[in-house]
Amino acid sequence: MAVFVTTLHPNVLGRAFYWKKGEPVRTQEAPYSVMASENFRNSPAVAIMKNGTEIRRRLLEPDCPVDFPILEELKTEGVTDYIATPLDFTNVQNHAATHTSMEEGGFSDAEIAAINRIRPALTRIAEVFVLTRTAHNLLDAYLGISRGPRFCVAKSNAATGRISMP
Repeated sequence: MAVFVTTLHPNVLGRAFYWKKGEPVRTQEAPYSVMASENFRNSPAVAIMKNGTEIRRRLLEPDCPVDFPILEELKTEGVTDYIATPLDFTNVQNHAATHTSMEEGGFSDAEIAAINRIRPALTRIAEVFVLTRTAHNLLDAYLGISRGPRFCVAKSNAATGRISMP
């Protein structure tokens, strides 16, 4: 699974968060220069951010369109099914989440339903973290580096799973 969000930052276009089974979460920042890359321009995440519609590709089906460069790469890694869904923030911006399966038949109907059920909650959580990071960036810009986190820190309680803002 991966989540892709744009930022309000002068040097960082966006961030990606990757979850892969058996590995720690990986975070990657994309500078604005990535916009010149054909792989970026022709990515499912960018397509979703532009039009807000879900993309599904069953990679083992003979008539499956391999219309994004990442799909060929995922196919060689053993991915059988790919879904990219919009995370529609309250400010009308679309961000994206992607899900892959390596199971022989791809995602089951129950798994697709589960992805659709968690999407609203995932969207709100992603939006809270994006807005918090934006507040950090703005406070850093006007009050000085490292001031933002001091004034605006999201804290999570491991026991309850709740996130609180001071």
